[in-house]
Amino acid sequence: MALFSNSMDKSWSSSKKASFFFYLIFLAASVWASGESLARTLETSKILCYTLAFAGLATASFCLNLLKQSASRGYISNRTTKAAFGFVGFLFLWFCILMANTHNIYYIMTINKLRQKELRNLKNQFELVQNQGISTLNTGKAKFTSKVESEIENLKNEIQNPNNLGQGAKTDIILNRIEHLLGSEVDMLTNPPSDRNGLRSYATAMSEKIRSIKDQKLRIIDEKIKQLEMFFEQKEFKTTNERIEFLIQNYEDSSERDIIVGLRNGYSTYQKCQEYFNSLFNEPFIKQNTSSKIQSLPEVPESIEMDDISYSWGKFSQGELNTSRFIWSIVIALVLDLACFLFWYFGVLADED
Repeated sequence: MALFSNSMDKSWSSSKKASFFFYLIFLAASVWASGESLARTLETSKILCYTLAFAGLATASFCLNLLKQSASRGYISNRTTKAAFGFVGFLFLWFCILMANTHNIYYIMTINKLRQKELRNLKNQFELVQNQGISTLNTGKAKFTSKVESEIENLKNEIQNPNNLGQGAKTDIILNRIEHLLGSEVDMLTNPPSDRNGLRSYATAMSEKIRSIKDQKLRIIDEKIKQLEMFFEQKEFKTTNERIEFLIQNYEDSSERDIIVGLRNGYSTYQKCQEYFNSLFNEPFIKQNTSSKIQSLPEVPESIEMDDISYSWGKFSQGELNTSRFIWSIVIALVLDLACFLFWYFGVLADED
């Protein structure tokens, strides 16, 4: 028996024809699943990807044919070569096919809910940025100002304390707290007086110096808030917001391309919002006095990252996907492939008397 001969040379019985018919059905289903998965991953022509999928499944079927031949009775030429090539080739190709099929099945099962969730989350985050972002920053500024003013009063009172006039250890402790609040050093004025009237003027001068540093810090934040407010008024932000709202309300009637473009633009615009907020919350005194309710989002939405086979399987291995649905996808892909190859091996390739 030659290396590429097969057991399909004889006329077929009705059972073999039926097996071949069902084999073709499951083969077509598997080619579709793998082809769609490859098309998303490679971002290339579907015709090419379907061809690659068919070639993989056809070659896997050929490897099973070699295994069948190697297991036949009597003399078989190149038996060991056929067995080794057939076994290794089939396992490798089936593994690749199974990964692609699972990816496509999971994608179809989850993609619409995931996209809708991302659109709603984007809308909520945009509203938070506009309605609560700036007010949160202003609250932080007010708390910061109140704390600094309170410590200024403590400093003035300690400098003028009749029981301990002037600068001492307690004054240094208060000054350290003020420096921690401001995030910068405050140099004491030189030649502090020793009389009561002089110390009153000295305390006032120190207070004004600390307030000057505080006001400088607040001006930086005010400028950044103004930039953020200007961003909210830009056409890009308003158009993106309106588009996200439209897609949420008209999801079923929107094309897949429109949804993907809307998500890409939405996440890109939100990334700019994050950059503004990150620059604001990088200021230590803002971090100490308020917390950001603005959620950090990736540059690319997960629903687009899910196009890639390796991304989906990587997230599954890390336990970051819907595990139960992914396992069901594996089971369905296994049933699809097993049905295809079992009809081929035990039906089409079966020996007949």
